[in-house]
Amino acid sequence: MAQPSFDFSRADLPPINGRTVKARHASYTGAVHALKSRSANLVALRQLWREPRTLNEISVLSGLPVSSVCSLKKALEDELEVVDFETIEWGSGRRATKRCRWRLRA
Repeated sequence: MAQPSFDFSRADLPPINGRTVKARHASYTGAVHALKSRSANLVALRQLWREPRTLNEISVLSGLPVSSVCSLKKALEDELEVVDFETIEWGSGRRATKRCRWRLRA
């Protein structure tokens, strides 16, 4: 019986991992799924970043973890600009921190 053939070399997918055909197929199908959800998430983030927002605000509004927002922001870095900073006070004896507010370039 012949082994199934899969196109693991598509340039629009992330790298495919695995040593066996089954492992590479699982990696491939995961990459295809991630590509679809990533595209939808990028569209959503573009909508949200029409107004200046921090990564944490985008996370809350989109329901995505901050780590995912950071990853998606990297894909949009040519489209985004820093508008200003938001200062977060953490209480007595603790140092305040700043969070960048980003938006799509006009």
